[in-house]
Amino acid sequence: MGDGMNRAELDDGNLVLVDAETSPRNGDIVVARLNGRSTIRRFVRSDSAITLAPDSTNPVHKPLMLAHTDEIPLRGIVEALYLKRLR
Repeated sequence: MGDGMNRAELDDGNLVLVDAETSPRNGDIVVARLNGRSTIRRFVRSDSAITLAPDSTNPVHKPLMLAHTDEIPLRGIVEALYLKRLR
């Protein structure tokens, strides 16, 4: 999973439960398919664009801006997080 959503406590080894039937609202955490890979980001809709924004302490992660006319490859909304169990 990387550290692109570490402020939201989504870290490597965690599992997420995804609702593929519900449309996202502003601020929802979503799963999207980009360049053949899945990514988890915050969904932000404005009048001019849709942004898939990281929630990370690492500045290397940048928001992805999409026009409202772009096909947005959303797989669903993250509904629950299951933390990796320490051994």
